[in-house]
Amino acid sequence: VQEAQDFALISHIATLQSRVPFIHFFDGFRTSHEINKIAPLADDTIRALLPQDKIAEHRQRALNPEHPVIRGTSANPDTYFQSREATNPWYDAVYDHVETAMDDFAAATGRQYKPFEFYGHPQAERVIVIMGSAIGTCEEVVDELLSRGEKVGVLKVRLYRPFSAAHLLAALPESARAVAVLDRTKEPGALAEPLYLDVMTALAEAFNRGERETLPRTIGGRYGLSSKEFGPECVLAVFSELQSAQPKPRFTVGIYDDVTNLSLPLGENTLPA
Repeated sequence: VQEAQDFALISHIATLQSRVPFIHFFDGFRTSHEINKIAPLADDTIRALLPQDKIAEHRQRALNPEHPVIRGTSANPDTYFQSREATNPWYDAVYDHVETAMDDFAAATGRQYKPFEFYGHPQAERVIVIMGSAIGTCEEVVDELLSRGEKVGVLKVRLYRPFSAAHLLAALPESARAVAVLDRTKEPGALAEPLYLDVMTALAEAFNRGERETLPRTIGGRYGLSSKEFGPECVLAVFSELQSAQPKPRFTVGIYDDVTNLSLPLGENTLPA
């Protein structure tokens, strides 16, 4: 809940600076209907962080008969392709705008975020890649496993689009031997879910360029659809699957799938004492 509030401001700052639209999301229902304690942002902090000059520029771009413009017109085949490619520099610059907004936010509030952030053992061998409200559950399980001497971690994705392969790879420890990418969505008929495909592409391209000598075994799973419970037992099941000799390349966690048998077996809904 704290992160959802903080990112609302960060996304507004980033969209004003980059002039690229943002979608700020965590999950479909649970976070927005949760009652929790947070540190609310003061109005003075919000005013200080928001770029007032960019707000004025944004308002000046509104439709106005004093300075009319044409928008939404059709483009012919001879120019449309070129105009779409001309947007590349705007999206290429988004990552830096988001990172700067996060750094400015940290300076004002003391809460530091990164578009890609790793949490866990610096030489982690098993890593979960995930985004959204399930991150907190993963962190708690990682803390427990670290206390047992296990080399595990979670890579938190906070900026999904545009997806920066370079920064993902920089955050992922090179010691990682097995990676599980968790998606909170299902695309019937697709080879895999979106975040998994992005991570796989980033790893494969780094290998093809010679930037990585080996590739970690990477598997993909689905969880939490329609706010299905995602507790510590689900995270433990994923880390356990990463440890197996032949992990399922595609799996579900949090349900019992007796139709296609993709689900991982679950233990108790708690961390063992």
